[in-house]
Amino acid sequence: MHILLTNDDGPPNAESSPNVLSFARALRAPPFNHTVSVVLPSTQRSWIGKAHLLPASKLPLAHQQQPSTRPANENVTDHVTPTYYDPETGTAHPSPPEDPNKDYWVLVPGTPATCVQLGLFHHSLLFPITSTAPGSLEHTKDTPIDFVVSGPNHGRNTTAAFALSSGTLGGALEAAVVGVRSIAVSFAFFNRDEIPLLVDEACDHSARIVTKLMTDWDANQQRAKKEGIALPDVYSVNVPLTAGLTEKPIRWTWMLDNKWQGGSLYKILPHEPTALEEAIKNDAEDAGSKAEKSSQSAGESGKLPPTAELRDEYHTTAGQF
Repeated sequence: MHILLTNDDGPPNAESSPNVLSFARALRAPPFNHTVSVVLPSTQRSWIGKAHLLPASKLPLAHQQQPSTRPANENVTDHVTPTYYDPETGTAHPSPPEDPNKDYWVLVPGTPATCVQLGLFHHSLLFPITSTAPGSLEHTKDTPIDFVVSGPNHGRNTTAAFALSSGTLGGALEAAVVGVRSIAVSFAFFNRDEIPLLVDEACDHSARIVTKLMTDWDANQQRAKKEGIALPDVYSVNVPLTAGLTEKPIRWTWMLDNKWQGGSLYKILPHEPTALEEAIKNDAEDAGSKAEKSSQSAGESGKLPPTAELRDEYHTTAGQF
């Protein structure tokens, strides 16, 4: 099957995105042998939900280069310029490789939902190179995407409070909204030091679960309809990073319907003056101190200081800043 893979943690990183490289390899490897197109946010986009950084009416074609008619804004642009990531070397490049046997991923300066939109509807622009690499596309036309898989998230999504905010779930939901079957995968970790030792097994196990869901999707839909259960558009798979994972049972369950009980997610910190504020304050105090001394000196001699002298002295002090 042809899978569009995205996430909300961005390109591989040992601290913030340790799962996606191993997962992409697992999906492509035997016995699964899926074709995988990888389109990821170019940076960390956790907790962004199903948002787009681009207005929906302005969602552009990849590579579209045209002058903007709006004021410059670092969060809103008129075009998306992807970069091309080499998963073997961990380097990004401005253009895809010329070697058709070279595998590459696409990094987009957007959200998981944006990655899904571009990967589904502008696939041939993101992947213009004919590739014969194992598990990659063998032609340049818009090959239909069978499934969107979002993840594996670096952290669980087993509760409503987390799922509603999750960029991983957001990517899967974006696919479901446009009628494409999708699965979100999240890893629950308990010890950061053990993650490198457990990721490969978790990715293999997740690839097995994802493949089973994709293969049985139609049958599960029919059974759900027969039993009067709401037909699923999205599956959310949560995998614990624990030893012996493949020997543990797989459970179908409901997401915990919870709410934030601790109040605000944010706390107010005391204001700490910036270097600029401190400099302005010190400059004003110095000017005031000099003016006071000058006034005292003039008072002792029985005359006021010339206004011009005070003004010149102030400008000299300000000029030093």
